[in-house]
Amino acid sequence: MGDHAKQIFCHPNSGSSKVILFIYLTSDDYQSTYSAFYLYYSINRYDIGWRFRCSYFKNNILIHDSLVDGRLTACKHSNGRDWWLIAHKSHYSKKYFKYLITPFSIDGPFTQDIGSLRGCKFWTMCFFSGWKLLCLLRTYR
Repeated sequence: MGDHAKQIFCHPNSGSSKVILFIYLTSDDYQSTYSAFYLYYSINRYDIGWRFRCSYFKNNILIHDSLVDGRLTACKHSNGRDWWLIAHKSHYSKKYFKYLITPFSIDGPFTQDIGSLRGCKFWTMCFFSGWKLLCLLRTYR
């Protein structure tokens, strides 16, 4: 997985143990498309010493589409509790898939076409300036 091909969220009201939501892309670069074809989530429970206890859900598909590996990021919702997860569709697209992650559900995908066209290779996506700016950064491999 790329540096930004995974996101981890801790459930805020999980008691004495921790419930962790893992969201991740596959790296399916079958024909040099630089694409991931699945966005997955898993929910696991850990005890206080961070020892694994059990999986509630494992490898559930959020979306099956062509996504850019490495362009997965998240930012805190303005309500201070929820999170927005953002993934970029590949193949010179301006389309972004957004999910609202709450303590009770994962809502979406919501789509939005924004920005200019970018290729699939060597870019990573992240937030800057106190979660206000979504940026694509050129990386060299």
